[in-house]
Amino acid sequence: IQYLNKKFINYNYNLNFIQDKNLYVINCLSKDLQEFELYVTEHIKKSANIFDELIKNVQSAVNECSEDYEVHLYGSHATNLCLPWSDLDIVLIAKNNKNNQISLESKHLLLSKLYENLRHQSWIKDINYISGANIPIIKLFSIEKYNNMSIDISIQDENHFGLRCVDLVKQYMNKYESLKPLVLALKNILKRANLNDPYKGGISSYGLILMIVYFLQQQAYAGIDISSNGNNLGQLFYDFIHYYAIEYEFNKSVIFVKNNANDLEDLKYQNIQHSSGLIIIDPLNPANNVAKSCFQYLAIRMAFIISLKSLLEDCECGCHYNDNSEEYNNLHVEHCFLKRIFNAVKRFNVN
Repeated sequence: IQYLNKKFINYNYNLNFIQDKNLYVINCLSKDLQEFELYVTEHIKKSANIFDELIKNVQSAVNECSEDYEVHLYGSHATNLCLPWSDLDIVLIAKNNKNNQISLESKHLLLSKLYENLRHQSWIKDINYISGANIPIIKLFSIEKYNNMSIDISIQDENHFGLRCVDLVKQYMNKYESLKPLVLALKNILKRANLNDPYKGGISSYGLILMIVYFLQQQAYAGIDISSNGNNLGQLFYDFIHYYAIEYEFNKSVIFVKNNANDLEDLKYQNIQHSSGLIIIDPLNPANNVAKSCFQYLAIRMAFIISLKSLLEDCECGCHYNDNSEEYNNLHVEHCFLKRIFNAVKRFNVN
């Protein structure tokens, strides 16, 4: 980490930078985040018919195997925190099983039957049944007509928290108005860095959301404004990547989201000694470390360091920092600062 800090960002210069160019850089970042959220929202709206048709195709295939299950969405498409490349997460729920109790043998039987049915569907170009996962899933990719959309299919049981996660994330979104634009931009950074897949050592979207909520709670506790008013959104974005790039001690700290301001449950997680690198306590299941498979936590930190470094460089489009004239100070290209970060983490092989 010391090597990374020296190579990619000088801490003292970074502080001087943000003080000298605070008004301009933070203002542009705020605009970029708002514009990026609008861009993503409009793009998802245009693809709504495709999503609906894919869900109907899955439901039809499920009905051919068993009429006892309904198809439900969870994950980012259910919380409206999806990007154009986000997977469709589908869970099958038994109509007459209120306790969500189903044997592993029954799950494998249904998913195997569904897998064989889907293999012959014309709208699917690739499919795989991952039976050995903690939660067995069918992972498939649709044809180009459906934007090559990736779909994960699982079955609801007592260990599947997908729908409960949706409710929890929606509560966070109602409480923290800045959460959505931060999630969308940061998810895209990790996607560009190939660090958004927990099966490959990256961090899940749920894990990232908890990291952001934890950060926002720490800021609020310190008396810092966490609203999205004015330029505050850009400042929060900058402070988040700075916090996890420079300040957060991965091998000493634990991310534990409070349920309320007076929650003292996190006391038992303070000063904990661990070597996993990243521990994120699941609010829905405190025994679960959401980041238990995230062995690329240093690469995630590096992606944030690179994001900070990119803000110190001259702009690729040539519209910023060319001189001190008023003309350049008032010029801003759409998404310029976010694009600069997206391109920087994609160019550098953080893996």
